[in-house]
Amino acid sequence: MSELHSITVTESILSSEDFSYKKDTLRKHVNNIQEQDDQFYKLIGDVIVGEDQKGKIVDSLQSESRLLQLHDVSIGLTLNYKINRVVTNFNEQVEDMKEQRLTITYENTPSA
Repeated sequence: MSELHSITVTESILSSEDFSYKKDTLRKHVNNIQEQDDQFYKLIGDVIVGEDQKGKIVDSLQSESRLLQLHDVSIGLTLNYKINRVVTNFNEQVEDMKEQRLTITYENTPSA
C-alpha cells in the first residue's frame, strides 16, 4: 500500500540585492529641484525688494511668493519621506519575487 506525501518549501531563486542606493539618486533630484526653487524665489525677492518696490501689488506678490515657497519646501520634505517608503517597499517586492514556493508530492511505497 503506497502513501502520498507532500512537502512545501520556499527557495530563493536569485541572490539578494539592496536598492537603498536609489534613495540617494532620488534625493539628489529632489535637492536639484529645491535649489532651482530657491534661486527662483531669490530672484523674485531681488526684483521686488531689491528695487525698493512698494504698494499693494508688491506686498501681495511678496506674500504669495512666501506662501508658494513654504508649499514647495513642504513638498520637498514630503518627497524625501516618501522616497524612503517607496524604496523600502520596492526592496521588499523585489525580494518577494526572488522566492518561489515549491510543493513536492511523492509516493512512499513500502519495500517488501
